[in-house]
Amino acid sequence: MADELLTKEEIGRELSPDDPLSTRSVERYINIAGVKPAVKGGGAGRVAKFLRSDVEKIKAAYKAAAEQRETQSTALTATKPDMARLSLPSRIEVLRPSGVPVEAKLFLTIREASELSGLSQKEIREAIKGNLLKSRRGKRGALVVSREALNLWAHTL
Repeated sequence: MADELLTKEEIGRELSPDDPLSTRSVERYINIAGVKPAVKGGGAGRVAKFLRSDVEKIKAAYKAAAEQRETQSTALTATKPDMARLSLPSRIEVLRPSGVPVEAKLFLTIREASELSGLSQKEIREAIKGNLLKSRRGKRGALVVSREALNLWAHTL
């Protein structure tokens, strides 16, 4: 019976033999798997121990989390298309995080406006100073221009 009960440290070594997981990481996978210890830990040197069948559930949770991390990291490495070839709405869509429609972003920072219009940041600032392009301060104090105003101004050039 004693050899089928495992501590958190032993589970960590079993999940990742090359680089054992920390106790906190093992606890995270225990919570994900919804497993309770067979022998409760606490006070006077008692250590929580888990049944071998429960360890298999923890391993399944660990593998599922590893697969999810892998899919997220591959999604982040997707390459962006050549910006110069795209229209203004397409450029905005590429710069926005996935799942957020272009219509959701009404104001663009000077940097975004520069990237989208192909004009330099200096030219956009001069247009703002010359009252050719309206602007305001954004939430973090950065100067922002409305997408609509940028489109109108870009068409006049």
